[in-house]
Amino acid sequence: MLRPAASRTLQRGLQRASRTNAAATSSKSRRLATVAQAEEKDPVELDQITALPNGVRVATEALPGHFSGIGVYVDAGSRYESEALRGVSHIIDRLAFKSTKSRTADQMLESLESLGGNIQCASSRESLMYQSATFNSAVPTTVALLAETIRDPLITEEEVQQQLETADYEIGEI
Repeated sequence: MLRPAASRTLQRGLQRASRTNAAATSSKSRRLATVAQAEEKDPVELDQITALPNGVRVATEALPGHFSGIGVYVDAGSRYESEALRGVSHIIDRLAFKSTKSRTADQMLESLESLGGNIQCASSRESLMYQSATFNSAVPTTVALLAETIRDPLITEEEVQQQLETADYEIGEI
């Protein structure tokens, strides 16, 4: 701990250094660069919802950065399952990004890995959620892969069986 006399000496030294620094700064003709502050907007102003002619609603938000988040939410969660279909939304989310009409499961996996981002599907009570975080430059490819897995899945008997077995195993572990 500083003694009062030492504290006063320290304060005087800091004040002198501050005055010297201020004088040196004001005498220089060259100034430091400053960054202009961008006008801050309310986050709600960055949001936009567009309704397409086919009824699909697209929500966008303009944010700076190197990554884009993309999501497709399908109104088809577990609340719509009958007793005979119980658990099907969970199996559907596990079949996402498997084989499609134009790609095998391995080709789909390679395409997803080449994006360098994160892509997933999850089911909830209200919806199936297909989501991705990817580089801005990969947005068109990501949207195409999401559309392909949603609109053109090739659900093979083998893939369904694998997912049912995995689900049974998970239930047994719980």
